[in-house]
Amino acid sequence: MTASGSQIASRLPLGDGTNAGRLARRAGAVVVDALIVGLVLALAAVALRLFLGGSPSAGRWGVPVGYIGYYIAFEGTVATTPGKRLFSLAVVDEDGLPCGPRKAAVRTVCRAVDGIGFYIVGVAVALVTDGDRRLGDLAAGTRVVDADDSADRQPVRR
Repeated sequence: MTASGSQIASRLPLGDGTNAGRLARRAGAVVVDALIVGLVLALAAVALRLFLGGSPSAGRWGVPVGYIGYYIAFEGTVATTPGKRLFSLAVVDEDGLPCGPRKAAVRTVCRAVDGIGFYIVGVAVALVTDGDRRLGDLAAGTRVVDADDSADRQPVRR
């Protein structure tokens, strides 16, 4: 079943707790997290270059590993990243509990597809799914919610 333009538009009233509001906050969180990961990786690259004299090609795996590790570490242990925390968002499983490392890993690996064209695939999927879920959320059985909705839940390790 496909959603028509009018069905999608009717789901997009502006406001913080609406579909469009949550998607906008998720986009803001992605930008903040990308800036943090980029800054940390750039500083690490400079430090390695200065102190160890490493070659630029030696760090070619640093970006994907750092990026993947960042999301798995934060979402898998405390259900949020610094960017999501800034925008009052958290990642929970189908029971409303923190997603844990395994589901965080599935979500993160799916970013390779969701992130195509500056997340155009992820946004398109989120616009036509219930609960604004991108492919990574669908594959992992997670959803991004307002942090207040998950505040009483404790981080779990899985």
